[in-house]
Amino acid sequence: MQTDHYQSGQMGPGTIQEKSFAIIDTAVDLSPFPAEERVVVRRCTHAAGDFAIAKHICFSPGAVKTGIGLARKRAPVFADVRMVEAGISKASLSRLSLSVHTYVDSVEAIELAGEKGWTRSEAAVWLYRGIIDGGIAVIGNAPTALWKILELAEKGIARPGLVIGMPVGFVGAADSKEALASSDLPFVTCIGTRGGSPLAAAAFNAVLGLAVSGR
Repeated sequence: MQTDHYQSGQMGPGTIQEKSFAIIDTAVDLSPFPAEERVVVRRCTHAAGDFAIAKHICFSPGAVKTGIGLARKRAPVFADVRMVEAGISKASLSRLSLSVHTYVDSVEAIELAGEKGWTRSEAAVWLYRGIIDGGIAVIGNAPTALWKILELAEKGIARPGLVIGMPVGFVGAADSKEALASSDLPFVTCIGTRGGSPLAAAAFNAVLGLAVSGR
């Protein structure tokens, strides 16, 4: 293990994050993004450990400001999987009095998935559409969850106030995110096969941080 650049106790987490962001700002041209979006792209780049990810993050106009407003109004937050929920800042949630709802492992979702031949993520979206309607949906794993959200919105059944849609993988992920980007929903997404729970949580944490800071 190399110790020339790091020794235990030399840097706290805040210092490490600040140094990481400084490296990102040097390596990635964030100037095309408005100020609020820049915060999200920086956090996603940090979470991915990949400078190239910035080219794939895209937003509907005003999506970040919409998310800030929803967070301050204590809109419900729906996460498709526990990994997304685990990655969301508990300190920011507490400051804003927000709760994250995750039902992918609920008995009801498991039973409905078996009855319908759906994935559990898809079943959870359907069962808890009342939480998604007007709320913030953070999707970091399941393309089927994102497809179901788009279907419910198109049918006028449930329309989220913001979708952070970043499912990952080679089956359905890219297509579902392209469909999100083509919809009329406010969104933050990562075009292509990249994505995942850490990226989705990072994007939402950036929005929460902006809401807490009063920007």
